[in-house]
Amino acid sequence: MMIKIKNLTFIKYIVEGIEFKSIFNINIGDINGDYPIITAFYSNNLEIFEYIIEHGGDCNIKNRNNNSLISLAIDRSNGRDYIKLMLKQNITIMKEEYINGSDSIMKAINNNNINIVVLLIQYGIQNNINMNIIDRNGNTPLTLSYRLKHKNIFKFLIKYLDINKTDLNGNNILYYVIVKEDIETMRSLIRNGADVNSKNKLGKSNMDLLISKGYTFLNSLLNYSHSISLNIPNSQGEIPLITVIKINTFSDEEKEFMVENLIKRGSDVNFIDSTGNTSLVYAIQKKSKSIVNLLVKNDANINYLIPSNNQTILMYAIDIGNIEIIQLLVEYGADIIFKNNKGYSALEKTFEKENLEIFKFFVNYDINNFTNEIINNLISKGNISLLKILIENNFDVNLKDENNDTPLVYAFKNRQPEIVKYLIENGADVTNKNKQNETIEDLNTKYFYEFGWQKSYDNTRHIINKYK
Repeated sequence: MMIKIKNLTFIKYIVEGIEFKSIFNINIGDINGDYPIITAFYSNNLEIFEYIIEHGGDCNIKNRNNNSLISLAIDRSNGRDYIKLMLKQNITIMKEEYINGSDSIMKAINNNNINIVVLLIQYGIQNNINMNIIDRNGNTPLTLSYRLKHKNIFKFLIKYLDINKTDLNGNNILYYVIVKEDIETMRSLIRNGADVNSKNKLGKSNMDLLISKGYTFLNSLLNYSHSISLNIPNSQGEIPLITVIKINTFSDEEKEFMVENLIKRGSDVNFIDSTGNTSLVYAIQKKSKSIVNLLVKNDANINYLIPSNNQTILMYAIDIGNIEIIQLLVEYGADIIFKNNKGYSALEKTFEKENLEIFKFFVNYDINNFTNEIINNLISKGNISLLKILIENNFDVNLKDENNDTPLVYAFKNRQPEIVKYLIENGADVTNKNKQNETIEDLNTKYFYEFGWQKSYDNTRHIINKYK
C-alpha cells in the first residue's frame, strides 16, 4: 500500500525498522500476489524502485502475467532508466533469458530503442551471456535489426555480435544484405569478416547468391575481401570460377575480368566439379576463346580426359567446332595423337565431325601426325573429301606400315572402290607387295571379286592395268 501511495518514508521504516527487519522479506508477494518491486515499477516511481533494488529487491521476479521487469520496462518511455538501475545496481545477476530473449533484446530491437539495446548487449558481454540468439521467429539480432531498417542498432550490433551467426534458415546477415542488393553494407560486412562461403540449409552459399546478382557484386567482393575461400564447392559441386564461366548474366568483358581476378586470387583452374568437368571444359562449351586463353595461360590442363564422354579437351573442342579455340589449344601443346581407352584420337574425331576447316587446320599444322593407322581409319569411313585434302597437301600416298601395306591396301581391305580409284589416279603404287607377298591384283580379287563385287573388280582391274 505504501508503495502505491508513493510514501518512501514509510517504506524505509518498514524495510529498515528494527521491529520489522527480522520478519519482512522484500521479495515475498502480498496476499494478492503483488511483489514490492513490481508494485514500485507500476507506480512509476524511480526513486522507490531504486530504493527497493538497493535493499535486495530481485529484478528477476515476474508479474502475474509472467512478464519480466526488463520486458515491461522496454515498453515504457522512461524504461531505459529502470533497466539501467536493474542492470547496474541489482545484487542478484539477471537471468540469461531476461537479457537475451525474445522479450528483451529482440523486443528492444523491434521497438528501435538503441539505448536499451546498448545496455542489454553490454550487460550480456560483461556477464558472459550469449547474445547471439535466435528468437521464436528464427531471427538473429543482426538479421532482425537489418530487416526492420533500424540502422543505428544494426551498426552497433555488428561491433559486438557474431557477424556469421545463422538464423533458422541457415543464413547469416550477409545473405540478406546480398538479397537486398545493398552493396555498401555488403562491403562493410565483408571487411568485418562476414563468411562469403557460408551455406544455408538448402546448400546455397552467399557466394552463389552474390554471383547471381551480377558483375558489380562479385567485383565488390573481390575488392573488399582478401580472405575468401575460392576453392570450396557449392551444393552443385562447383567453385566460383566455374559458376562465373557458366553463368549467362555477365557480359564477355565482365566475365573475362572476373575470371582473371579469381585466378589471381588463387582459384584452382584445374578444379574438377561433381560432374567431372573443369573450368576449361565449360569455357570451351561457351565458345569463349578469351576465357580459354586465360585459363590455358594460367596452367589449365589442356590434356584433361573428360570422364563423362571419354574425350580429351581437344576432342571436346572439335566436338564444339570452334576453330579458334582448337588452334589455341594446339598452339599451347594439346596432345593431337593421344588416344583414349577406345583407341580414339583428336584427329579421328575430325573424321566424325567432317568439318573441312578443322581438318585442314590439322593437315596444315603437321601432316606427319596422320599415321597409317589414322589413314586406315579415315578410309574405313569412306570420306574421300578428307582424303583429297591430305593428297592435295603432299601427303605420301605410298606411306607404308610395318606390313608394307599402303593406303591403297587399306582401301581394298575396307572395300572402298571409289577411294581405290582415286588413290591409283593420284600416284598410288600399283606394283607394291606387302609382307604376305600380296599384289594389288591379289587384293582386288580377294576383296572385290570373291566378295561378289564384279563391277568394282572389273573397273579396278582396268585402272590397275592402265597405271601399271
